Amino acid sequence: MNTPIKNGQQDLKRLKRSELQSHIKEVQREKELAPRDNAWLKLKFNLLVIFELPIGIFYYVLYIFSKKKPMRTYTKPHQGIFPVLDNRCSIGLLSDWASYSSKSISTGNKLKEHDCDFTIHLGDIYYVGSRKDVLLNFGPQGAWPWGKKGSFAIPGNHEYFSNADGFFHELLPNMGIKHGANRLEQESGFFCLENNFWRIIGLDTGYHSVKDSIIKLTLGQDARLDEHILQWLKEKVKPFAPGDNRGIILLTHHQPKSAFESTYDRIVQPLLPIFGDKRSFL
Repeated sequence: MNTPIKNGQQDLKRLKRSELQSHIKEVQREKELAPRDNAWLKLKFNLLVIFELPIGIFYYVLYIFSKKKPMRTYTKPHQGIFPVLDNRCSIGLLSDWASYSSKSISTGNKLKEHDCDFTIHLGDIYYVGSRKDVLLNFGPQGAWPWGKKGSFAIPGNHEYFSNADGFFHELLPNMGIKHGANRLEQESGFFCLENNFWRIIGLDTGYHSVKDSIIKLTLGQDARLDEHILQWLKEKVKPFAPGDNRGIILLTHHQPKSAFESTYDRIVQPLLPIFGDKRSFL
């Protein structure tokens, strides 16, 4: 079993990294976690030590020249709307959690003590959201606190530093809700969890938070919502439909407002025509 990285407080504060920094940190972590039980593994470790920087840059170059995959949408009949059978349930939220550090593991174990019905990860699987990153944090040796009745996840920007390969292929097949004897799978990076009183809607702000091509490398991220998500809200979720007085809670990785960090107003702008101005939402 790999030993988690013992990130200090200063390292945790620097977890907000650029694409290049994240790919280099990915190689550094692979080096730190690499076993050295035999001659070949020792040689591999030494090569990672020597070529840590060029290997990180190489993976970064592969990333910036890769083509972003189309936005994944729902194919199952539930269309991303997950009914909660009970009107009382507990939900645990963690964001920027998946760093496979001693701090993240202790935090995950602390949330496990609350034995939540549902747990939701609000984005950023460090360092680049690769399949290995997902398995380290959410696999058998990871500390993700799985909910008794289900777990969900929305992506941040770090998942898309690997074009969300790990998020879609390793994480989401295990996410969703236990519904009787079956499990409804979360297929995409957005969802609606609802009962008779509340609707909790998770939205993917990561897809447009990264650059689409090398031409856009110098432009800032805007984290806008994809048209597929807006269409899903209008046609499937239908928030604030006549007679539907349930409370609405929106979950996003990027913040529309903040007194401390960058803000992403373009998340909210297209939601106003959908939600209207007659009711409030959180």
